[in-house]
Amino acid sequence: NAVVEELASLGATVHMCARKQEQIDECLRQWKEKGYQVSGSACDVSSRAEREKLMKEVSSLFDGKLNILINNVGVNFLKPTIDYTAEDFAFMVGAINQLTKNLACEWAKDNIRVNSVAPWFIRTPLTEHVLSEEKFLNEVKNRTPMERVGQAVEVASSVAFLCMPASSYITGQTIVVDGGFTVNGFFLP
Repeated sequence: NAVVEELASLGATVHMCARKQEQIDECLRQWKEKGYQVSGSACDVSSRAEREKLMKEVSSLFDGKLNILINNVGVNFLKPTIDYTAEDFAFMVGAINQLTKNLACEWAKDNIRVNSVAPWFIRTPLTEHVLSEEKFLNEVKNRTPMERVGQAVEVASSVAFLCMPASSYITGQTIVVDGGFTVNGFFLP
């Protein structure tokens, strides 16, 4: 939701999707009160048929022109980060980073830029259940040079930057928003 709010506050007309229509309707009500131009529809992005339906809907709403597409899908391993294997982390990061680079090269000739944003632990409803455990929260903070958990607006601002003309020569990059976690080499205190 933070990405939608950031872009809408900058004047963008946004269409968002989520799995549950009830969640969308509540968000749309709040955004309408703020004067944001946001529409939304339910879609399970793991379903090809639902993705195709979503693209038809978006094409209809925006007269066939899509200026910005943001895939904002979160996952959470159901185990403590301390138990992540190198393979777990490398698989996720490697797949997204390589896809970003491949698509950037392939689509650059069409003036389409492809970048990714890689956050560490960010306070969202998806992470709140694990971050509410004091021991786990302290482990995350201890591994993070900035010694805190990130806020959703910090990721949203990075995404918004990548959507602006100021980033027009940036493609194929992964912007890491992690308080220094990755440069810390998975340090355990």
